[in-house]
Amino acid sequence: MNRAHLQVYLGGHYGWYIEIFFRFLKHILGCRRLLSTDPVGIEIQAYCAIIACLLIALWTGKQPTKRTYEMVCWYFLGLADDNDLMNHSAKLKARDDLLKARNAK
Repeated sequence: MNRAHLQVYLGGHYGWYIEIFFRFLKHILGCRRLLSTDPVGIEIQAYCAIIACLLIALWTGKQPTKRTYEMVCWYFLGLADDNDLMNHSAKLKARDDLLKARNAK
């Protein structure tokens, strides 16, 4: 099997994972457009988005949501303060606790 056939096979085999990844980048992390057409620029943008996602997951302890990402962006822009960020985190924890209580019944 030559390289072109292998690439087509792997593209079809992992196509759904690639689709999910780019959907996640676009919808959750807000990367609707590429900032560069250069492969290195695209790589940097993808790495920055993945690092942001991992940091949000470490901070919240769960899967990042669009609202959490927006709150962190507002915080870094100076539009939200520490209290806003902590209130958002507390609301997420309260919501998760409520869902766990409902599922336990």
